[in-house]
Amino acid sequence: MKIYLLLLFIFLMASLVAPAQSEEWIKIGDKTIGFSEKTQHIKNIKGEKRQVSKIKLNSTQGNIKLTRLVVTYEDGSESEFKPKGTGIIPKGTSSLSWNLSKDKELTDIAMEYETIGNVVVSKRGKIEVWGKPWSRKKGD
Repeated sequence: MKIYLLLLFIFLMASLVAPAQSEEWIKIGDKTIGFSEKTQHIKNIKGEKRQVSKIKLNSTQGNIKLTRLVVTYEDGSESEFKPKGTGIIPKGTSSLSWNLSKDKELTDIAMEYETIGNVVVSKRGKIEVWGKPWSRKKGD
């Protein structure tokens, strides 16, 4: 009897988690950044990559301290974001996500940052921008 209850519990938990994971993050773009640079842009974002409700940054090489993020939408309006917490994104980790304006397609992302770490080990950092697609309702 205990095994049946355990299996039922596992099945229920799996069915609750699956809908939450159905909307995957998509990679919008990436940049290789020099330690002497302070600003990077991802411009001319195309297709489904424009239709995201949230964005986050991922450092794949080097430690980066984000100081400001500006998102430009197709209508020319902008949203400015300050980093959450300290703004430091260590290698191999992601920032917390930012919510974007609803139903506005983005065209440009500007990142202002400071690089932290050992310039001798690596003269460049690498950062990726990820977006969570707009949630679609049935029938769209």
